[in-house]
Amino acid sequence: MAGGGVRIGWLALDGGSGTSTAEGRDFLVESDRLRLVIGNDGGGIERHQRFGRLLELSARQEPQDELVQLGTVVYVAGSPLPLRVVGIDVVRDGERPVLTVQEVSRDGRLQLRTQYRLAPGQDYVELVSTVTNVSGTPVAAVQL
Repeated sequence: MAGGGVRIGWLALDGGSGTSTAEGRDFLVESDRLRLVIGNDGGGIERHQRFGRLLELSARQEPQDELVQLGTVVYVAGSPLPLRVVGIDVVRDGERPVLTVQEVSRDGRLQLRTQYRLAPGQDYVELVSTVTNVSGTPVAAVQL
């Protein structure tokens, strides 16, 4: 999907940088200045563990990066809450495509949506995370 100077597609089978854990069929998000790779699900425990994680973030002209993995962490009352990725969506927001990683807490109380947004001419990625309490009871002291 492409529009507004941003393209989201699949990483080629040989498309990761030399230092990356990215593999073919991971999600590739590109603008004129930046290149992101988000891990896709697949066979094997290692591939499943990097599902929904940011694996590469680099300038298009210099594809080497030193990022290992970046994912969202939710804390409740100071303790990390285990999350499970349930899906990745690519949707259009205006004219630009946006990649959204959807996660749920293992106890089922919280849902998390993290959007990865690029725009042409910008040297940064915008991450927008939203936590929703779906338990029906209050959850206090939630932090991202």
